[in-house]
Amino acid sequence: MNDEVSLSGSPHDSGTTAPQPGAGHAAAGASSEHHMRGLVMGIHVRPAPGYVAYDAPNARDIKLLVQQKPGRLLNGTAATYGFVIQKGDSAPARDSVDLPGPVLELERGKPVRITVVNNLQEPTGIHWHGLEIESFPDGVPGWSGLGDHVFPPIPPGVSFVAAFTPPRSGTYPYHSHLNERHQIQSGMYGAIIVSDKPRDLAHDHLLVVGGGGPPVIHKIESPYALVNGRRSPQALRLTAGEVHRIRIVSIHPDWRISFTLRNDSTVARWRAVAKDGYDFPPAQAIMRSANVDMGPGETADFEFRPTTPGEWRLEIKTAEPGWYIPLPIIVVRPGTT
Repeated sequence: MNDEVSLSGSPHDSGTTAPQPGAGHAAAGASSEHHMRGLVMGIHVRPAPGYVAYDAPNARDIKLLVQQKPGRLLNGTAATYGFVIQKGDSAPARDSVDLPGPVLELERGKPVRITVVNNLQEPTGIHWHGLEIESFPDGVPGWSGLGDHVFPPIPPGVSFVAAFTPPRSGTYPYHSHLNERHQIQSGMYGAIIVSDKPRDLAHDHLLVVGGGGPPVIHKIESPYALVNGRRSPQALRLTAGEVHRIRIVSIHPDWRISFTLRNDSTVARWRAVAKDGYDFPPAQAIMRSANVDMGPGETADFEFRPTTPGEWRLEIKTAEPGWYIPLPIIVVRPGTT
């Protein structure tokens, strides 16, 4: 996920880039802040003859602001970097930040135009993780795009428009893609949920696990994490005898994270129904022990049907020694308010 755990002496990231010609109003100077590397081989797919860039006609407009709130993390010693959606014509306060970022509820097959406004004092880039969209708005500075049309960092005070149509329903993260370790650890992450119809929020639950503070020691994993923006997350409330969907987004840059749904005597069983935005075929959507390990940028959806009222907990912890955050789950009788 980041160069803090790369081999000593390894070469600099190819994402360190000079301004890209033809990049328009989001062009910026050379970036020394794009440190993700060592993960995959990049492949350029050139457009076919006669290709016309997609412009999302009749799109729904969303204005997503990137902002900073001083003193919100680490007992008031660190700033939160994050997102907030502008509602109406009035811009939100410059220090308003949602942690995690607001859930972007999109519809499959319906165009959306997201205007990202960078109100930070440093450049950034926003990546719509896992969505199959045009390369340029995919948001990886110095890489997304092709030829002389490559996505640059978004400078302070500048906006960028990502227009696309979600091709399938699923659960995805969105996050910073510049100075990833610092910006994501400081709160620049959220969830995208693409649906075919409005979600039943009484039975459809989202968990976003991400950074809770910037790195403290070079080359050492961060000891800070948050679940739904909190160190002690609010309990989930489920109804006995009814099927609940649990969507998990793992977007902590430093850790592989273990999730186990259990009570004091046993580990539950749940049905795995989707992975990284893809629904499982029926042969794989089977009941299994309710535990899974997930790395940075992974999502997974499960169905859980508790049979009797009682208390469970989703144990969320690092796969190696690090941190532990329990999420209480309270199962109530049908008809209980």
